[in-house]
Parts: sequence; C-alpha cells; structure tokens
Amino acid sequence: MRKFKFLMFAFVLAGAAFTSCSKDDLLDVPELDKPVVTINRDGASITTINDKNAGEIVPVVARFDMGAQQDRLEKIKITTVVQGQSFVVLDSTLNSGWFNRGDKFLERNYNIAVGQSLSTITFETTDVKGRVGTTTITVAPKGTSIPADNVEREATLLAGQLNVTGANGAKGGFYSVAIDKVFKLSDAVTNAQLVDFVYYFGENNKATLSPINDNSLTLVAGIKEYIGQFNVVNATKFLKATAENYTNNTLPVETANSTFVAAAQTQLLVGDCLAFKTVLGQKGLIKVIEIMGTTQETRAIRIRVKTIK
Repeated sequence: MRKFKFLMFAFVLAGAAFTSCSKDDLLDVPELDKPVVTINRDGASITTINDKNAGEIVPVVARFDMGAQQDRLEKIKITTVVQGQSFVVLDSTLNSGWFNRGDKFLERNYNIAVGQSLSTITFETTDVKGRVGTTTITVAPKGTSIPADNVEREATLLAGQLNVTGANGAKGGFYSVAIDKVFKLSDAVTNAQLVDFVYYFGENNKATLSPINDNSLTLVAGIKEYIGQFNVVNATKFLKATAENYTNNTLPVETANSTFVAAAQTQLLVGDCLAFKTVLGQKGLIKVIEIMGTTQETRAIRIRVKTIK
C-alpha cells in the first residue's frame, strides 16, 4: 500500500510538471524554432566544396533536424543553380515513405557532382508550422578561389568597353563576384553564367556598372555587337549604399522608394558605394576607388568589392 501511494504521488508530481508550462512558454526564440539543415562531409559540417576537379563526385550527408519546438518536418526540397538556371532536384513530402514522422531528424546521403563552373545547392526543409530551415553549399572546380565574406578584396580594375589594348584593356570589363575574376569580352560570353556586371563609360551615362540583363547594353558601342551572344544574362540587383554601410559590412535598408533593382548604376563618382545581390545568392558592397581615362579607348574604373553575410 505504501509503495502504491508513493507511485501515485510521483505520478501527480510528473503531471504537474508537464502542465505547469508548455514548450511555447519555455521557448520564445523564433529563429531557434526553425528547422536546422546541416551538410556534412567526412563527418565535418561544410558550406563549400572547391578541392575536386570538374566531373568528380563528392558524397555528403544532408541532415535535417526539427527546430527547438520539435514540430514535425513536412517537406524536403533540394534546389541547384547552375549557369544562372535554377533546377529543383528533389521536392518530397516526408510522409510519403522515406521519413519516419516520429523521428527528430533525417539523414540522407547525397552525391554532389562538381561542374565546369561554380554552382550552388540549397537544402531546405519545412515543418508543420510552416517554418523553413535552409543551408546553401557553394561548389566550384579545384583551383577556383571563393573569397571570404566581410573581407575587402584587392582593387579590381575594369576596362571600359572600347579599351581593348594596353594595361587597362588587358584586364577586361566583366566581373564575377562568385570567383573574384575579371573577364574580357570574348571570355565573358563563354562564361556568362558567372558574370555579374560589366563596366562601361557612356556619353550620357558616364561611368556605369551594369547587370548583364540591362537593356542599356544593347546600345553601348563595343558591347551591343556581342550582347546577343550571351546565353545567360544575370540580373544582378543594385541599391545605393553609404560609406558607413561599406565600413560596417551592412546592406542599406530598403524603403518604398529605394529597393534593389536589376538596373545600370550610372554616373558613378569616386567614393560612391553600391550594395548588390547576385543571381547565385551572394550579397555585398562595392566602393569606387578611381575612375581613369579621358577617351573611350583609355577608360577604366578601379573598385573594391566584398561579400557579406
């Protein structure tokens, strides 16, 4: 009888513990409530693969965890962006067979093929409350340098569209944020999926940085003759930024009258700062350091670029 009373007392205490507060009362941190996605390679979490040659396969384990509220996961989605094009390679409802709804996490093996150029793969999961957790892996062939976030790159020299010879012209006018590379016109056409913007100096627009999709390029001498050859015309978005944004590694706040747009940024001056968002999902800041040349054949611009988280 004494043992029975003790068990009943313990049961009452346990019931009080479970009814005194809910998991919503215990945790009110929305960011922590989101599901968590981790990509592991050889037991270590990664966000970049750049040590394999094109064509090689890299096995990884994608782990999808419930958020802190432990709400069931409903869907898994995997999207890859290659050459500026987005492909959904998996879109699965988890109760369709390959996930036990009672488990707190799912691990799935996934083989990542390294392409000829940089690509990204986004792993995403959604729980029953509609919360979404994601992580993105950047994949590049061996030897490709992927600059770190919040680090100012060396001054990048972009030649004007008709500046095709000499020290400045040899640098080219097309720039890839993803691999920190300047392309000449001919190389830009064959690597269009990586090109984020181009520099030109127009009679009216003056010093200009333009996304490849901007219609102004169809009117620019030296570019208009070739722009039709670009199979991918990346729509990099720009927004005016301040020197404080650049120094503090922050994006400017969008307003109803000031938003990121995929449009040419014209009449740039030394000291001007721009924020950008690329098709591959990178965001960052540009600062104009120097504008050079007095003729179309000698025009060039020197900029500093950094990506930010």
